[in-house]
Amino acid sequence: MIEEPTLELARDRLRNREVIAVVSGKGGVGKSTISALLALNIANRESTVLIDLDIHGMSIPKLFGIEDRMHEVGREGLEPIIINGKLGIISLRGVVGNKYVVLPGERRGGVLLDLFAYTNYGNAKYIVVDMPPGMSDELLVLHRLRDYTPIIVTLPSRQSIGVVEDLLKYLVDSGIRPRAMVINMAFMACGNEVVKPFGDTRWAIELARKYGIEVVRELPIDPAIEDYVGRIGDYKGKLMAELNNFIDLVLRR
Repeated sequence: MIEEPTLELARDRLRNREVIAVVSGKGGVGKSTISALLALNIANRESTVLIDLDIHGMSIPKLFGIEDRMHEVGREGLEPIIINGKLGIISLRGVVGNKYVVLPGERRGGVLLDLFAYTNYGNAKYIVVDMPPGMSDELLVLHRLRDYTPIIVTLPSRQSIGVVEDLLKYLVDSGIRPRAMVINMAFMACGNEVVKPFGDTRWAIELARKYGIEVVRELPIDPAIEDYVGRIGDYKGKLMAELNNFIDLVLRR
């Protein structure tokens, strides 16, 4: 059960900040990598905090190589771990350490809300939320907190798109405008040929049109990204350049 004072505290702390939620509907689509790169991109322009709300997977600390670092607790709450002097990161990993987390449903929402309510955001203008796959308490908690901009991540595969459509229906029914979509791992260059290992992207593009999504970007597979797991903040490859243009369009109202 969500305590109203905690809910009000979280709302107050998020006031006057832009919240961007990276959502996928299913796992295995590279959502956390996209969340990390988007947050790094935005942090190059404005102070940004990335919240890892996937409390069971907690991929963000691994991507940034901060699995063993704990959050300090100051007068204003949990202090984000700062990456590259610009991006703050908040994760349950920084609270529980190297332990797995098994939460019953009735406690899950409260833990999620606590991360929002007791974080010291400082002067961050943007809050990027790495959402877990699927549709569960995380979506409900975020919806109760405030309006947010969802960024949909999908593979071109029909299976991924089918799951994402359920997520889009939920967003529309909840009055949340789905504005941007990333079609991840859409293609790769093999010599002079372009290969689409997960199928044609037209299905994803048609889905975006159906739901009025204005900003769509097809991202390539970059095998080099694996070399940056643990130091994703150093990555400057082709995905970063593509997402730089993408986030320009998303942030432009």
